[in-house]
Amino acid sequence: VWAETHKATYLPAFWIRQKRRQDESSNTSLLAPSVLINFTDSSEDPARKTLLNQALKDLFAKKLIQLYDPADKNLFLNMKPTSLLAIMSHGQSHPINMFASQLLAHNNTAWVTVQEIMSSKMNLEKTQIILAACEADLVPPITSSVDEHISISTALLHKGAKEVLGTLWRAYSQTTNNLLIEIYKNLPITSLCNILHTWQVSYLKAYTRKLKRNRNGALVDLYHSIPFRIVGLY
Repeated sequence: VWAETHKATYLPAFWIRQKRRQDESSNTSLLAPSVLINFTDSSEDPARKTLLNQALKDLFAKKLIQLYDPADKNLFLNMKPTSLLAIMSHGQSHPINMFASQLLAHNNTAWVTVQEIMSSKMNLEKTQIILAACEADLVPPITSSVDEHISISTALLHKGAKEVLGTLWRAYSQTTNNLLIEIYKNLPITSLCNILHTWQVSYLKAYTRKLKRNRNGALVDLYHSIPFRIVGLY
């Protein structure tokens, strides 16, 4: 009951002022086409990679796809607003210093940190972001001296994004693919938050249906759907 009535959404304090500014600004129809940054590991299982590529192809049908070279990090750090930004990569939350949490490129090499995003000239005003990276919304333990939730997701939100879909721990490829397809089914996107909530509730209901027949399998599927969370709300 709780999961069906409570959406997986977090609203940082600074978001209240930011949303008011976005509401007063220009129309979103002027935003650039969608952008895809894909750093998924080339060594990934071929069957899963095929599924991922198909999901991306469907999601970005009739949209502009831009593949970024990780060596040219400045392209990302100087991005301008776009309608939808999807980042497919690995992520790593730092256990002590939240500003050192980072997105990883091919072969798990460092690409960009929270500190670099926060200090960049990036402008993501009104952009909806799908951040399919592990630990994208994870922060160090509560013992941190900073009283605000600062993660890769909230760093992008700080740059003007209106919604960021991130993860609290490991994001599994197959489950991520299913979520991308669910988002595709709901194009044009009005609210990533509502899409995520409906999708997560479907996993919860599947779990209760399978509870007596295949408890362990149903629990694994449910666990894989839980780490996704929205920061921001529109």
